[in-house]
Amino acid sequence: MYKIKCLEGSNLPKLTDNLKVEDAFFALRPVFFEELDLLGFDKKWIYPKSEAPLLWASGRRYFYKGCYVAEVSGGDIFTAPVVNIFHEGTLKPINIEELANQNLKQLLILENEAKLFVNNVYKNRDDTSFLTVSFSGGKDSQAVLDLVMQVVPPEDFVVVYNDTGMEMPYVSELIEQSIRNYSELGSPLKFIVSNTDKDILQLWNNFGPPTRKHRWCCTVCKTAPFVNLINTLNVGNGLVINFAGIRSEESATRKSYERINIIGKHRNVSSIHPIFNWSSFEVYLYLMYKGIRLNKGYRYGLSRVGCSVCPFSSPLSEYINYKLYPTRMGKLLNVIKASLLKGRVKESEIDNYLQEKNWAKIIRSESITDFSSKYMLQIQSSDCVVTTNITAKQIFFGFSILSNFRMKAHNESYQMEFICNNTIVYTEIAKEHDMYVLVFKNIGSSPTIIGVIKRILNRLVYCVGCRGCEVECPTGALSMVNQTVDLNICSHCLKCLTAFDYGCLNANYRINIKGESQVNSIGALNRYWGFGIRNEWLYGFFIDHDSWMTNNTLGEIQY
Repeated sequence: MYKIKCLEGSNLPKLTDNLKVEDAFFALRPVFFEELDLLGFDKKWIYPKSEAPLLWASGRRYFYKGCYVAEVSGGDIFTAPVVNIFHEGTLKPINIEELANQNLKQLLILENEAKLFVNNVYKNRDDTSFLTVSFSGGKDSQAVLDLVMQVVPPEDFVVVYNDTGMEMPYVSELIEQSIRNYSELGSPLKFIVSNTDKDILQLWNNFGPPTRKHRWCCTVCKTAPFVNLINTLNVGNGLVINFAGIRSEESATRKSYERINIIGKHRNVSSIHPIFNWSSFEVYLYLMYKGIRLNKGYRYGLSRVGCSVCPFSSPLSEYINYKLYPTRMGKLLNVIKASLLKGRVKESEIDNYLQEKNWAKIIRSESITDFSSKYMLQIQSSDCVVTTNITAKQIFFGFSILSNFRMKAHNESYQMEFICNNTIVYTEIAKEHDMYVLVFKNIGSSPTIIGVIKRILNRLVYCVGCRGCEVECPTGALSMVNQTVDLNICSHCLKCLTAFDYGCLNANYRINIKGESQVNSIGALNRYWGFGIRNEWLYGFFIDHDSWMTNNTLGEIQY
């Protein structure tokens, strides 16, 4: 990663090694006429509607020919930011060819090193490996796809677009355009789409809006669909090598990643990061140098493109998205409003929650869905007694993941047996009216076994078919779609049950924590932990405060 040098009188930033940190520019991005028009710069500046960028920005500060010429401040989803212009005049488009030539040496070093890295991974792969490229429509994935295409034959990998159902229209437009462009170039790329197969609004109703503390959307809308789709396509069951546009600059969490994750988090997926050490400016510069058209969202001033509503988006990006597509965003905003009202937030305070993003700071958002399934667990003498309206079929499905599971039926009574915590557990099940009573014999003194029982019941009660637990199964024995367990390959490892604190991703949001009621927790912010402020956090905030919430070196716990 090079430092960025901007010379006064020149609109062509230069990558260099010979520069002090205090003299360098950070997170520099190109600014196009669409952003200037949307924010109202056209009232004081004269500029053409060109394809090329007109000036540069670092956070909310704008630079032309190395001079600090304007800044925007304030603003939220409903309110335009204030535009402060210090210099007026005419803007001329940046000469992309001159920009590329000035940085050609550094660009070639970045490109060739990344291609060599990709080639080493490709050449040293196992013959059974299955190669994929994650393509989100964002600038990083565009750069990675271009690099992989130059090294790996197109018949040897597939391009996967993960459609979360929440993307803005400019993302799907870029995907469609990319497919057309590569087809016209004669590249027989195999584009496939992974999605949740669930209606996104229904998922928001079931889980409640995602928050900064609980981002269920990443697991449900990205990870689970991707892993399940790849495991379907990967008929040889070899190692999945996935090239992704992850960069260390993006966050503290990603900074801790390795450039090659040999053992993936989910089953047999290994994540490879060719541009891990690139800066965002280097990615922009590379795409312009290669003549690859940027996602339209960047042209309107967004530093990140993707979901229409995100708990980590900046107020300015929300304003831009809402200005462009109010109806698209409105559908998810309505769910947020309903969740707040259900959580006892006054209707008069709703707009304030949206404008200040207080909904994103809530520990646990309210589900709009009322879950009809339920259970009650009691300890009676040495027995654990559960009363539930869950069906017998669901009960057997839930407990079949346990070792040595057996079940016998007699009319509407059943006997169930399994091994848990090295203990044989005998269970009597009887139907009483519309409920089933499960008596787990002689386990009243075993919190471990009772904990497993609770997790299984939580998953049955709160399951919304998100398949988050399914991707944790190392053998592929679990199917939440059909609610079946293939006992021939189930290893009884219980990873599907222990991946989430309460046995189910949705249960994590619905079950009270430490006795707190869901109603009372609605206005609570995440607790302050014992971490003193760090110089790098403050420095990053003042350098680029607009995108600081999504692009910083804070760890999750610091929030």
